[in-house]
Amino acid sequence: MIDEVAASAARAWTWSAVLKGGFTGLAVFVVLRYLGAAIGASTGDGVLAEGFAAWNVAAQVLALFVAGMVTGFVHGSLRPLDGALAGTFTWAVVIVMMTGLLGSPGLQVAEPALWGALAGAVFSLSAAIAGGILGVQRARRAPLAQFPLPGVSSPGNWPGSRKF
Repeated sequence: MIDEVAASAARAWTWSAVLKGGFTGLAVFVVLRYLGAAIGASTGDGVLAEGFAAWNVAAQVLALFVAGMVTGFVHGSLRPLDGALAGTFTWAVVIVMMTGLLGSPGLQVAEPALWGALAGAVFSLSAAIAGGILGVQRARRAPLAQFPLPGVSSPGNWPGSRKF
C-alpha cells in the first residue's frame, strides 16, 4: 500500500492527462452542439432560443463530466482528491479553450443567454470534479498489467506476491 501511495504522489500532476481529458471534453461538446443545432434547424421553428440555451448547458455539463473522467482515469492516481483536482484543472483548461474557440458569449447574445452561460460554467465545474473522482476510482479498479510502466515489473513478479 505504501508503494502505491508513493507512486501516486510521484506523478502528482501530469498535464498531459489534463490536456487529453480537455480535448476529449471539447470534442464531445462540439458534437453535442452540432446535434442540438441540427435538431433545432430541422424543426423549422425560430422560437427555440431557450431550448438551445438549455441544451447548451446540458452539453457543457456532460462534456466536462466526460473530460474529468478521462483525466482522472489517465492520471491514474489512487486518491479521490487527486481526481477532484484533475477535474478542476480540466474544467479550467476547457473553459479557456471554449472561450477561445467560440468567443466571449457577451459579444453576441442577450442577457438571458449570459446567465445560461454562467450556469453552464458552474454546473460543469461540479460535473468535471465528479468525473475526475469517478475516473480515479475506475483507474484504481483497472488491472495494473494493463498499463505497463517502463522499468517496472508486473505485480506477479513483486516480492511477496503469490501465484494461484
